[in-house]
Amino acid sequence: MLQRIQTMFLCMIVCSIFAFLFLPIWNKIDPNTTHGYILYPWKLQDIHTTEHLSNTWLMPYALLGSLSIVIILIAIYAIIRFDNRMLQLKLGALNSLLLTALLGTIVYLVTKNQSALLPEISGQYRIGFLMPIIAVVSNFLANYFIRKDEKLVNSTNRIR
Repeated sequence: MLQRIQTMFLCMIVCSIFAFLFLPIWNKIDPNTTHGYILYPWKLQDIHTTEHLSNTWLMPYALLGSLSIVIILIAIYAIIRFDNRMLQLKLGALNSLLLTALLGTIVYLVTKNQSALLPEISGQYRIGFLMPIIAVVSNFLANYFIRKDEKLVNSTNRIR
């Protein structure tokens, strides 16, 4: 039922986390040496722009991508199960926990990298950091409207 508002918010979760998979989260580049680091959901990339060299570390950064895929799958399953609002609420609560874990992991990895990699230069958050925040807000609103729908259905059942 794509006309329900909570379905639109669940689709926003899927779209924002899908975009998150391909966008940079954080970067730190030394303007003097053009040496820097870019954090993606799957890897931390060490770049030397003058020499065109690149090193990549996958672990523990691939955890961000894995969590993202699980969040997308849960949101899609919640969209498919539009007929069972109580299950949708439980899936929304699970997604809230996973989104919180995703944001916590991002903050932890960025904080760890901020002090370990080129400590004299400050890093910058990129657009990829906003995508999980949009997903958290969308998940909260989807749960709110699912709960509101359930209350409306229960109130009409009492009237009959």
